[in-house]
Amino acid sequence: MLNEAHHVSRHRIFALQLARVLRKQGFTHLAVEGLSMSVKTNALGYVSLDNPATGAYTQDPEFAYFLREAIYLGHELVSYEVFNTKSIEERELGQA
Repeated sequence: MLNEAHHVSRHRIFALQLARVLRKQGFTHLAVEGLSMSVKTNALGYVSLDNPATGAYTQDPEFAYFLREAIYLGHELVSYEVFNTKSIEERELGQA
């Protein structure tokens, strides 16, 4: 698990560096907070950045780059974002 600040885009570049190393170690799935449950890629493997339904942070250039590169490396993206909760505590427990 990697903690990053949503408002610090450069953290996604570090996450990408880690994803590259993990892929070489055999990891195939990348669970990412901030994606919608219906995130899909097009035929070229790109996350649709102009579609807000993809996720709140996909319009951030560094986050989008991180996702595109992770897909290119062979990671399967997995969303663990929890929706429609009544409190932050409920959301955090659901994501855990």
